[in-house]
Amino acid sequence: MALVVHYKMDDNAGSATVIDTVGTQDGTYKDGGGNLDTDTGSVVGRVGGALDFDGTDERVEITNVSAVDISSSTLRKVYPVSNSRNDYEAWPGIAVDSSGNIYCVYRTAAGSTHGFDIDGKLGIKRSTDGGETWSAATTPADQFNLDDRNANILIFDDDGTETILVVYNTWDNSDARAYVTKSPVSDWTAFGSDIAIKAGAQRASMGKPIVINRPGESNDGDIIIPLYDAWTNDNTYVVTSSDGGDTWSDLATVSTADGEEMSILQLKSGGVYTNDLLGIMRDNAGKFWKLTSTDGGATWAARTEETQLPVGGGTPCDLVRLSDDTLLATFAHNDADGYETHIYSSTDEGTTWTKEIEILHGASDSSYIKIAEVDSSNLIAAWCTNGGATSSSDVYVKKIAYPLVELPETGVMSVFAWIRRDDAGNFDAIVTKDEVVNCQSFMFRVKSDGNLMVSAGGDLHTTETSTSVNDLLWHHVGFVKTTRTTTLYVDGKSVFSHGAGIILDNSLAIQIGRRFNNADTPTYTDYFDGRINDVRIYNHALTQGEITALYEDERVKAGYLHSVQLVAAAADVSATIYDNASAASGTIVYKNTLDISVEGLKRHDAFKVPVRCANGIHIVRTGAGGDVIVDYRNQKP
Repeated sequence: MALVVHYKMDDNAGSATVIDTVGTQDGTYKDGGGNLDTDTGSVVGRVGGALDFDGTDERVEITNVSAVDISSSTLRKVYPVSNSRNDYEAWPGIAVDSSGNIYCVYRTAAGSTHGFDIDGKLGIKRSTDGGETWSAATTPADQFNLDDRNANILIFDDDGTETILVVYNTWDNSDARAYVTKSPVSDWTAFGSDIAIKAGAQRASMGKPIVINRPGESNDGDIIIPLYDAWTNDNTYVVTSSDGGDTWSDLATVSTADGEEMSILQLKSGGVYTNDLLGIMRDNAGKFWKLTSTDGGATWAARTEETQLPVGGGTPCDLVRLSDDTLLATFAHNDADGYETHIYSSTDEGTTWTKEIEILHGASDSSYIKIAEVDSSNLIAAWCTNGGATSSSDVYVKKIAYPLVELPETGVMSVFAWIRRDDAGNFDAIVTKDEVVNCQSFMFRVKSDGNLMVSAGGDLHTTETSTSVNDLLWHHVGFVKTTRTTTLYVDGKSVFSHGAGIILDNSLAIQIGRRFNNADTPTYTDYFDGRINDVRIYNHALTQGEITALYEDERVKAGYLHSVQLVAAAADVSATIYDNASAASGTIVYKNTLDISVEGLKRHDAFKVPVRCANGIHIVRTGAGGDVIVDYRNQKP
């Protein structure tokens, strides 16, 4: 744990370089015309020198950001690398073939919307190295003028041929129809025609297909898939195929009120598969409901609330059986701190559930999560970053060691700086490494009303203060992000906390004084108008004691070490002023005209009365009997 970058912003080096004093992540001082000599923007700061930003095009840009990548190293993208990230890629399914290759299928659309998009289609990618890298995408389904979405995937033995079956539904903004398409694993991009699996309107998919395992029974090898009413959620439908997915028939219609998106598992007794099935679905209030069938899915008992899984406005529950017969229930749950993605386990065929781990934290980072077993020591999880919202979304995977261990602290950081605003009319970026659409790293800025704002790990994790810094004075501002919370600080004090998201890796430059805008023109926005000084980024969470010490220590370095009291008089009076070593440094003169001059110091303009000086902040106040007291400081020792 360390201070990973530190920009004093007082280089005055006759070049555009803004030096990182603790590493090699130097920045460049720029405006719209190119590089700027730091001398041109050098002004007195709160701690030493500072850089002045004009609010139009001046900024510091740091392109070497390796020391500031604090994301989890196990996060891997499964979409084409794109700086714009405007596509809406969501609702993934994931499966593993007999050779350990991983397949992820998802909906992709060029528009950044959750709603109907005529460009919506399915994409599928393969990883041959456990999820570390992914192939280019191929398209298993793209029906004309329809939005193909809600994909899931099954890999099974189809009469001796290992086969990929993808289920999905089309959407035309008013109607949903469910389909499957197939490809042999040996030629995994060769998907065939779209096969309808349920007659009638509003048939939406989401649940994972399963293969019934009943050797010697008539339903052995049958595939079953749960569907739901896309508009009313009144019913869940179970459809089945006995010929490897080439033809389909209705198996059951289950009245489920407002239930939707059911996941199904076949249960065992004494280690042997039975005709008993377990289903878990969610309702609109975020409750999970349990459904059971004792005849392979032909009939279902009335649903009962699954009280062992927490209530909250989360995402569907994904059910998986592992090779050791442990059942896993995985879902994103909305609790007091925001959305958390949990894995619950059962060793008694779903009778009881135990919370094992929280694998992700952050609402926009864990929608519609699915899990597959890679081998006896590793799982792979896939999720989308904004599956229930209207902004853009991406698909990610995460490797998870098995047996399960609790989530470590990830995406932890602290960012602090001294700032002084000159113009309070706009949003001013302080330090950012994000983009306007789908912010997945961090953005720290001050609003037009002077309140601070930070987004750390997704737009849904925006934290704002009610403590304005619009007083034209210097303030020490910053935030601390842990796995679960982001806390804002002003002048050494905590002023607001909010739930945090997951910091995801990106290659964007760090910007001091502006923000990257991938949603509109111009490409960059929120230019800072004022002075920025002493920018620090840590790869750990500073404690309150450390923050207080940092604030107080920098105040001491800045000064406020001496005061002189000048007796009010008709004649001019003077007193000797001292530097930090108590050596005579100049003279301060009080004139009866309330004009104060300071000799021996540079000019600074933060005064309550006219003062001519410039190398230190001076506060003029009235003492007893009309005396004038001047508190002054020199540069740091």
